[in-house]
This record gives sequence, C-alpha cells and structure tokens, in this order.
Amino acid sequence: MSHFTKMEVKALEKNESELIASLEAHFGTGSVKVCDPDRKLRGYDERANKSAHLVIDKETIRKVEKTSGYNDVGFERGSNGTYTLHYDPMDIHKTSLDKVMQDYAERVATKTMKSKGFTMRRELQKDGQVKLMFSKTS
Repeated sequence: MSHFTKMEVKALEKNESELIASLEAHFGTGSVKVCDPDRKLRGYDERANKSAHLVIDKETIRKVEKTSGYNDVGFERGSNGTYTLHYDPMDIHKTSLDKVMQDYAERVATKTMKSKGFTMRRELQKDGQVKLMFSKTS
C-alpha cells in the first residue's frame, strides 16, 4: 500500500531559489510548482491530506524516476523557516533525494561564500563525492 512519508530536510526558506534550482536540475525545468497558499498533494491515498508549497506532480515523478508514481512530492514550509518533505518511498528513489540535497548544499555554500568575496573550485572525486574549495585573496 502506498503512503506518504514525512522527512525533515535541511533546507531553509531563505534559500528557496536554490532548492527549486536543485529540484529542477533533477526533475526538469518547470517541474516545481510554487504554491502560495500551499496545495493539497495528490496521491494514491487522498485521505493522507498532505499539502505543500513546492510541488512536483506524480506524472513528472513517473517519467523521471521510472516508478509507478502514485503520489505528488511536496516540500511544506514550516513556521520556523525549514521544510518538511512529503513523499512516498515507492515513488522516488532515496538516491534521487540525496542527489537533490547534495546539489542544494553546493548551491547554498557557493552563494554564501561568493557573497563573502570567495572564489570556488569544484572537484568531483572518483568515489562520487564532491569537493568544494574556496579561496580569497586579500
């Protein structure tokens, strides 16, 4: 039986544009619907009654993840400025979520360090890890 899972993610509302860019890098340009107010997520079990502010529809999930894709995926903004992710583990692979969050972390780190005058170099390691190196000349 399909069901929504709730996951706290380390993404902040102040970096929403980086989260959207990371999601669209994985799911495709225009795949993220920004909903203000939040929108009810569609899914196999409509009784779950979950809603979110950033939504990727189940049709996109099916196409990208090559799964049955019964449920939308959604990021709900919390009152404390963080996001809660609502998704079904049967619809979206954990490795996909990990890649999105890694991309998000890189984008936020780059934005933060560039705003402080640093330049960045990115190296992809043989084991798939990414190494970010920042430098600043005075």
